[in-house]
Amino acid sequence: MEAWKMTQLGSIHVLPLTGNECILQIFGTLLLVSIIQFVAGDTPANCLYEDVRGTWTFVETERLGSNKINCDTLGAIAHVKNFTLAFPDIATDELGNAGTWTMIYNQGFEVININQRSYFAFSYYETGENSVTSYCGHTFNGWSRDKTVRNWSCFNATKTTEVPPRTTKQLTHMDLVQLYRNDPALVQKINQVQGSWRAKVYPELEK
Repeated sequence: MEAWKMTQLGSIHVLPLTGNECILQIFGTLLLVSIIQFVAGDTPANCLYEDVRGTWTFVETERLGSNKINCDTLGAIAHVKNFTLAFPDIATDELGNAGTWTMIYNQGFEVININQRSYFAFSYYETGENSVTSYCGHTFNGWSRDKTVRNWSCFNATKTTEVPPRTTKQLTHMDLVQLYRNDPALVQKINQVQGSWRAKVYPELEK
């Protein structure tokens, strides 16, 4: 049968699944979404696709937890895995097992159903007084589960190649209330680096 399979927040793909697989996949995704919403909601991280694409080392605890597992502290490491996240969404491990992966907006990523397990973590960041620095080659502690939505564990991941930190200014109250102004220099830069569409200023928006 054809069934809906949710493979990322905000996207639904149609894939051939059996009835039991459909139920497990949907339940697992909804459970993960509920955990994400409960833990933090939006985070200020700003990590891009190219920051995440590449090879990562995952260190993981024993796979003995329930869906109530607390991953604030990682605990003893029982498994070390290397995953390569390739274009467009193919994930493989060091043994050749294949799955998929997806960005969760610009705040984290999920590796889905590789060797019967899935993994999700938020990208690591640190906050300053008026800025946020994203360390996109590292994650906070995240959650892993098997295909049956059981045998949960905690993990974190580090990319095997260096990703330069990215610092983003945090908006202040004054930033939010000031009037909009066009930026001709930015418009010019956009048009210089691509030609598929043309950016322009809109003076009427400044009124």
